[in-house]
Amino acid sequence: SNDAIEGSNSVIIEGVTGKNKLLYSEPLKLKAGTYNIVAYVKANGEDKGFYRLGYTKITAGTRIGDNQPQYGEAATAVTENWTQVVYNFTLESDTEIALAILNNLNGKGASFLVDNVMLLTTDRGIVTE
Repeated sequence: SNDAIEGSNSVIIEGVTGKNKLLYSEPLKLKAGTYNIVAYVKANGEDKGFYRLGYTKITAGTRIGDNQPQYGEAATAVTENWTQVVYNFTLESDTEIALAILNNLNGKGASFLVDNVMLLTTDRGIVTE
């Protein structure tokens, strides 16, 4: 979309009635530590989608999406304005993950916009290699 909080584009996370839709990042090899996924979300039109931020572990012999994602709060409706959302998590050991943004089926097919997704850490370096 050309509706962006910063820059000229954002990503539309399409919804499907009765189904969850997920968008994953590229794999990231992270050190043990505490992390924050920060993103901005906004309704894409009048209907409001429901988002969740999280991550999925990538283990030997699996692909992104094979393992159940880990999420924080229940799915939350997006608003008409850009809103910063944060998901905090801790990894107990070095782990390969992919960030996940869920368009929850509660949105009944409504899409939403996502922009400025960041992964932050306060206690360790991020990439293990």
